[in-house]
Amino acid sequence: MHNHLDIVYQDTANAEEIPIVSIKKSKLLENNRVRIVCGGGSGHEPAHGGYVCEQMLAAAVCGRVFASPSLQQVRRTLEYMVQDKKDQEILVIVKNYTGDILNFRAGAAMVQAQYEESHNLKIGVLQVGDDVALKGKLSAKMLPRGVAGTSLLYKILGGAA
Repeated sequence: MHNHLDIVYQDTANAEEIPIVSIKKSKLLENNRVRIVCGGGSGHEPAHGGYVCEQMLAAAVCGRVFASPSLQQVRRTLEYMVQDKKDQEILVIVKNYTGDILNFRAGAAMVQAQYEESHNLKIGVLQVGDDVALKGKLSAKMLPRGVAGTSLLYKILGGAA
């Protein structure tokens, strides 16, 4: 599926060293905008890769089918976003799935620690927990997962970035 996305979105690229990642080429990595990164399992693809475009996501990290992206995928994607540029700001949008939370937060913390002083890097993490399907049914076992409003956040925050 992801190879077909590359045909449709010819100005994106799979970073060969980072499996299943779609990264926006062109202006998004060349200017000083806040770069927005998100991702998740690929059971509902192209939910993430399809939003890699101007004024939305700069990169999407996609895990295997119904599996969160690995810590290594997240870390390497964020490192790719930094490259050799200084004064970068990255916003990581994380949906409320356990694997996504663990891997995106840990990856962001690792890259922040690695590049904070040398590159003046700032990484923010925004955890999204809305879910219209669970209205009135919330419990400790059934928490909002961040599926309905996430695409709106891509557009709103991407436009503001």
